[in-house]
Order: sequence, then C-alpha cells, then structure tokens
Amino acid sequence: MKSSNIGSSLESLFDELGEREEFESLTMKKIIVLRVRLAMQKQRCNKTRLAQAMRVQRPQVQRLLDPNNTSLTIATLAKAAVALKMSFFDVGPKAKTRRLYASKRVPKATSVHRKASVKKTRRGVATR
Repeated sequence: MKSSNIGSSLESLFDELGEREEFESLTMKKIIVLRVRLAMQKQRCNKTRLAQAMRVQRPQVQRLLDPNNTSLTIATLAKAAVALKMSFFDVGPKAKTRRLYASKRVPKATSVHRKASVKKTRRGVATR
C-alpha cells in the first residue's frame, strides 16, 4: 500500500499566507539571540557589561536580546560579536564536525597521572 503525503508543507503554507519572510526573520533572530546569550553566560557577562563593551546604551542590548524585535542591524551584530569574541560564521559543516568530536568521551586520568600533576598550596602558588 502506497502512502502519500496529504496536504502541503509548512513552508508552502507560509508562502500562501504571505508570512514566510516574517517567519524566517523571527527564526533567524531567535537563533542569534540564543547564541549571544550562550556567549554571555560562558563569559559571565551581563547586559550592562555587554553594552559598555559594545559602546552602546543598555536599551540597544535589550533590543538585541529581544527575540521578537527583528530590527537588528549588521553593525549592532558586529559590535556584539567583537565584544563577546565570537563569530556568527561558524555554522554549517564545521559546527556538525564539532558536535561529533564533542560527543566522543575522553578517558579520565589515572591516579598515577593525578599524583604527578601540579598541586596548589594555600597561597595559590603552584608547586610540583
């Protein structure tokens, strides 16, 4: 028995309604916001510090981080990328490769290696 798809795709529905462009822009903005927030968390950076690093006012950073506000300029995006030391161009095949390598488990060091590692004293000075 053959199974056939009934109806159209989601993309064609948005095309018919004339809302595909809006859908695409909101999706892109949500991805950008997610990546910026992850970079901020990784660097322990709050909105105020990001605004200072970007040399903009805090409301501009709030607009950048608002997933529903699609009035994002390339200049603002570039300032955020420089301030957070990140790139928006590392999507695609490289990102998939990184995920593959990240999923491989690295064996933990044995107790012999741990004893040979550097020990810290109370003052934080490393000794061997």
